[in-house]
Amino acid sequence: IADQFNHRIKKYDLDCAAGEENTATPTVTNTPIATLAFTITATVTITITPENIPEGQGSYAALKAGTTTIYYEDISEKNFYNYPNPCRNMTVIRFSLNKVRQINLQIYTINGESIWSKEIYADMLKPGINSIDWYLANERGQKVSNGIYILKLYIDDMIFTKKIAVVR
Repeated sequence: IADQFNHRIKKYDLDCAAGEENTATPTVTNTPIATLAFTITATVTITITPENIPEGQGSYAALKAGTTTIYYEDISEKNFYNYPNPCRNMTVIRFSLNKVRQINLQIYTINGESIWSKEIYADMLKPGINSIDWYLANERGQKVSNGIYILKLYIDDMIFTKKIAVVR
């Protein structure tokens, strides 16, 4: 978003639900990048015009008026991954959702033995990018050995699979 406006964008805090229009006056600070915070379920359109900036709280010249629509990608092979990979001490499992819903993460040995699982309920997730840390330990808290592990994400009727390499 910052690239669509000029570099000296100020900070705007917006909060509205999907289908609602936020008509509140944004808060302006001297943060040199754009930060837009909002709660949605799928898509939000943000319109910024010079009239939205309270008098004396920012340079109108620093703002390029326009409308930006943000679409959250739903989960797919390309936006479900872990990093770093290979990993030594921990890895971050990252995925994107276009709406909140329950997911289940499972990690298996190469032989198919389940060693770690995490069920994440919808109220713990958000539309957009979500991440879960795995500290390379099994369900009993024991560190796993070097090797390749299979990561599976179960969501609705879909299953996504990735490999995790552990190298200590």
